[in-house]
Amino acid sequence: MRLPWLFLLGTILWGCAPKSNPGTLRNVLSYPMVARTATFDPGKVEDPDSMSIVQQVYEGLVALNEESQVAPCLASKWEVLPDGRTYVFHLRRNVTFSNGKLLTAADFKRCLERNCTPALASHTARRFVSDIDGAQELLAGKSKELAGVKVIDAQTLQITTGGPCAYFLQKLVLPVAAVYDLQALGDPSKEISKIHEMVGTGPFKVTSVDRQEGVALVANDLYREGRPRLDRIERPYVPEAATRLAMYRSGSLNNLRVERQDLARLEADPALSKQIHYFRRPALWYFGINCSVTPGFDKVQVRQALAMAINRHRIVSEILQGANPAAHGILPPDIFGHRDSAKLFPYDPETARKLLKLAGYPGGKGLPEMVIWYRANKPDMRLFAQAVGQDLERNLGLKVSFKAADPAQMLAASSAKKVPFAATRWSADYLDPQDFLSVLLGSESTANFLDYRSRKFDDLCEEADRNTDPRARSSLYTRAEDLALHDAAIVPICFERDAELIAPQVHGIRNTLVGHMPNSQVSIR
Repeated sequence: MRLPWLFLLGTILWGCAPKSNPGTLRNVLSYPMVARTATFDPGKVEDPDSMSIVQQVYEGLVALNEESQVAPCLASKWEVLPDGRTYVFHLRRNVTFSNGKLLTAADFKRCLERNCTPALASHTARRFVSDIDGAQELLAGKSKELAGVKVIDAQTLQITTGGPCAYFLQKLVLPVAAVYDLQALGDPSKEISKIHEMVGTGPFKVTSVDRQEGVALVANDLYREGRPRLDRIERPYVPEAATRLAMYRSGSLNNLRVERQDLARLEADPALSKQIHYFRRPALWYFGINCSVTPGFDKVQVRQALAMAINRHRIVSEILQGANPAAHGILPPDIFGHRDSAKLFPYDPETARKLLKLAGYPGGKGLPEMVIWYRANKPDMRLFAQAVGQDLERNLGLKVSFKAADPAQMLAASSAKKVPFAATRWSADYLDPQDFLSVLLGSESTANFLDYRSRKFDDLCEEADRNTDPRARSSLYTRAEDLALHDAAIVPICFERDAELIAPQVHGIRNTLVGHMPNSQVSIR
């Protein structure tokens, strides 16, 4: 089935589109995907474009509200027992899946257990629900049941963690903790991929999928809060930034994330400048150095030299045109434990050259060519990567090349720890320093593509992860952050501020720090 936006896209590409199209998207929200969806399976989803679709279809026990606080979702309330590790959730009554089946607590247990089975091989389950008692045994194939999840009755679910976990409720916001109708899948060991398998309780249902062209969703008439105001959401796959902007100008898109190189021009446009909206995001843009895959870069002095040869302020002010604030640590401003001045290496090319010489590589001689990866179809990341490469060539005499990788390729290579160098970003999965330190840089973390290993760093993070006292946790994470910066596997560049074009007829977009909420309240008028 061909999607209705394809005709519009074709006319744009041939230069025949009208300057405005006010009736084309009546009661339809249309915003593009930069990359093809990797998966629609809430038990496995990781990439941003796929997650933005999944969150419209599936819900969990809790969700973030507009104050970015954990709030009731499918659970109307919960209590934490005196042991600090047992959570009792009371489900809303008479909630149904989009196929009419009644939701029960047993559905949550079955979904969590399925997400943790070795057959599914879910990185997200290993990262985000392994705190549940018995999850690690299930993930390792040593158990058939998730011991820490118990069905008290049809409306009551009890979840027990392996120990105190200050950030546990925030993890339950993620898709891997969402519920779906497992019976619609049939074989629980296979990945959810077909439309009839995508059965959730969310405000929308997937109605059309074409991996080359895009995804369409329609309103769920059975949604627990009432039918959404939108009839349809259209997500065309548009990899080229120039085409995306042309589609917005023509009226065939009504929401668009702006690339940095387009921002100054749009801000100078009398009409479009009024449609730009800014959103602060807890995300870090950084240059990552794999500590094991390329000979020579396992030496801390070499990595420190790279850190001191990169002019982050030039990248932020000139290359990214000041759209993002310069980073002064790993933890972004909206993350607990953030500091205005962590122990970053200063820009100092002369000292960098001395360090490289002390490490045995004067003028960069003896070091192999550096291949810097970045995400394809993201012009900002290409500019970021090229700017880093220019600094390293000019200041250290290194040979640098570049590799543009699509999200699936980037994800697969990162998981295998085969990305040698990357101009990339890490966006908060949940608003806690554990996600930026233990998850991103912990020795045993599946997200640690840098293969950074430090027993002292791990010990500090593990102690902080188990602690529930905010002051103690902050102190421990601060020490871990400074150690990681000293070891220079990660070179922070800037924090993120998103710019979006939102058409005047679009109303009701609700936002949290980690992204927009599901579009159940959005309308076009």
